[in-house]
Amino acid sequence: MLIARKDKTVTIPVILLNVLNNPVTGMTIANLNDTTGANRIGIVKADGVCASLTLTGSTWTEIDAIRAPGLYHVDLAGADTNQIGSLVLIVRASAGEFRTSYASISVEEYHLASLIAKNSWKIHTTGPDANKLVIYDDDAPVPGTVLMKFNLKDNVDAPSTSSVFERQKV
Repeated sequence: MLIARKDKTVTIPVILLNVLNNPVTGMTIANLNDTTGANRIGIVKADGVCASLTLTGSTWTEIDAIRAPGLYHVDLAGADTNQIGSLVLIVRASAGEFRTSYASISVEEYHLASLIAKNSWKIHTTGPDANKLVIYDDDAPVPGTVLMKFNLKDNVDAPSTSSVFERQKV
């Protein structure tokens, strides 16, 4: 199951198959609108709230009709992942063009300890962050976004990068 971070954008893979289980290619946003113009993609959040998604050319993408036929990506906004728990994406079929497709994800709130453990980090030896451990937010929209910094000290409380005894949150 795909895991998403609460209030963060997430890309969900969706496979569209016809009634014979063959991949369906070439589905565009226009194809996913019904006769009234309403789209047929929605989500159901853990609290039971159902919502239609407004898709654009950048939030609905066919991956590769030749090498990955039937595989699409749907980008959900942070507002779509604001409820902790399960979230189901539904792509509803119309007139037998493909089977209704479901994709489940788990929306979780990461604790700081898990972010520190999973994200990239660097010990700086020069510059403004000399003798600091810098932990980056790998999920931030801007690469290199700092999540947290620590001063690194040796056993006599002097700044150090080689004989680190203690780290102090900056």
